[in-house]
Amino acid sequence: MSQPHANSFLLCFDAKAPHWQLGPLPPPHGAFALLGWTVPAPDGGVPPAVAATLAEALLALGPLACAARPHGALRLCQNPAEASTLFDSPDYPWWLQGQFALVLAPASTLSAWPASLMATTWASALPELSPVGVIGILRPGVDGAVAGILCRDEALLAAFVSSLQTAAARTGLATHTLDEASFQSALASSP
Repeated sequence: MSQPHANSFLLCFDAKAPHWQLGPLPPPHGAFALLGWTVPAPDGGVPPAVAATLAEALLALGPLACAARPHGALRLCQNPAEASTLFDSPDYPWWLQGQFALVLAPASTLSAWPASLMATTWASALPELSPVGVIGILRPGVDGAVAGILCRDEALLAAFVSSLQTAAARTGLATHTLDEASFQSALASSP
């Protein structure tokens, strides 16, 4: 029997459950979506096709910044190959919720990241970071198997979803928008 959501990105716009480990949902500011994927990962972690697709979709909105050494430093990513590495950083492990991606406006003046990005209150950092040019945040959820995307507004989130659909189609992956119960069920039934 085939899985209806196999080799897919899953999007959920009504997530509220605490087991996603993304703090209080929905966040109090901005536009939020829960992301998941049903792409097998031969060695665990984020599958390479998922990392590349997410990197491409995020970069369509603007350059990315992620955690780097020394602690508090940022690494700027401007191409998909470079941005894909944020999902397997040994210093800031995605699967341990130790990483994030900040989507930057072209004139961003961001020079360091606040510690709140690593806490369950990560979403509260968006209003604090908006004045320095942060327009979105991607943060891993439980075991790095899901992620939350928080954008400054609905238009930017819609642009991300459109970019994700385009990038996913190019790599042979589908996208599905599901309610939270169906999202959880699709993840649970994926290999």
